[in-house]
Amino acid sequence: QKDKEFDNGSSISLSNLTQQQVENATILGKVWGFLKYHHPEIASGNYNWDYELFRVMEPIILAENASERDFKILEWINNYGAIKPCKKCKETAPDAVVKPDHRWMNSATLSEALQKKLQYIYNNRHQGKQYYIGEFSGVGNPEFKNENSYTSMPYPDSGFRLLTLYRLWNSVHYFSPNREITDKDWDMVLKEYVPEFVGATNELAYELASLQLIGDMKDTHSNLWG
Repeated sequence: QKDKEFDNGSSISLSNLTQQQVENATILGKVWGFLKYHHPEIASGNYNWDYELFRVMEPIILAENASERDFKILEWINNYGAIKPCKKCKETAPDAVVKPDHRWMNSATLSEALQKKLQYIYNNRHQGKQYYIGEFSGVGNPEFKNENSYTSMPYPDSGFRLLTLYRLWNSVHYFSPNREITDKDWDMVLKEYVPEFVGATNELAYELASLQLIGDMKDTHSNLWG
């Protein structure tokens, strides 16, 4: 909470992304969300994870190819130190109704080194109290804690617009029991919306892009408020 560097904006200006840049932004969003809920240093709340994203967003998204992108992502992850082996981490129960969807982590589009790093983090993931996620007593719904709503930014810059997309996509990916029954494969939705959020040229376009994404969830409890 002491990290205030981007309180007035990310100073990131992205537009007209190439196909490679859209792919880079998609992988970045998935890695960012994965680390948020699994990396011990981040899940413990030792970093302002929104602002850590802005520090690497442009170099990673603007990488010229997948090899350069994955190298930069590995450098970024390594900045948060070594992870100790986890003695409590268990395999997902075979009869679990909703299982973790890690298809993207095993994609041939990622370097072998990055795949191994992500798998190691998952196998030794954070245990215990989480900074960004909790549970409402009595009902067990996920409580998304310590999330700044940035109410002073009705039309934020492209960095913050992508943050909105990353937050919502990952919250559904990791915590929605309906993820597997949406009309669209949720794993593919993030890439579809990267150009929509980057290209939203005004507040209305940004709101409509958000509503369209919410609509793809097919969940009547989801909407825009405020």
